[in-house]
Amino acid sequence: MLAMIAAGGNVYYLAKLAGIFGLSVQDIGAQQTGMTVPEFKQMLLDQAKGA
Repeated sequence: MLAMIAAGGNVYYLAKLAGIFGLSVQDIGAQQTGMTVPEFKQMLLDQAKGA
């Protein structure tokens, strides 16, 4: 997925493509940041609390 975004892929269409493979937006976000999915979800919660 990262290579597709780097090549100019639209994140909306990449999210739709990820769904075909059973991946969620959180799965993609975790891959992009080098985190596990639980780490990524916690980071999102932490950011939401700080907002």
